[in-house]
Amino acid sequence: MKAFIKKSAIVLAACFGVLFLYANLRPASLTESLDPVHLKIFSLSAAPDAVRSESITTALRRTPGVTACSVNAAARTVSVTFHPAEGREEIITELIAAAGDLEVAEKTFPPTPVCPVPPLSALKNQLLNALKIF
Repeated sequence: MKAFIKKSAIVLAACFGVLFLYANLRPASLTESLDPVHLKIFSLSAAPDAVRSESITTALRRTPGVTACSVNAAARTVSVTFHPAEGREEIITELIAAAGDLEVAEKTFPPTPVCPVPPLSALKNQLLNALKIF
């Protein structure tokens, strides 16, 4: 009986070791190997016309590090995704202002509501209180 328990423990330890190695010795996924991209939304002082929108878009697309850009004249916003290692936010802000001849500021959004899901500590306390017999 002791030999069976010893062999079972060795097999379980070997299976755990193989599973541990398999989980940790995997190639990096595509998202883990890519550089991070930032999204910034800028508000404009006035709605740009079609010519200014096109000049802003053209100037941003020529900027190193910018991966995508969009001008929304109705909302008076410019959305830019860029690699922070290659392009700085200040340069992009100045470029938008110069190309559109407008004042540019970072768009601010109202705070989001608090998540209704209670934190893990509250769930733990509720579980302990439910299991409390005394």
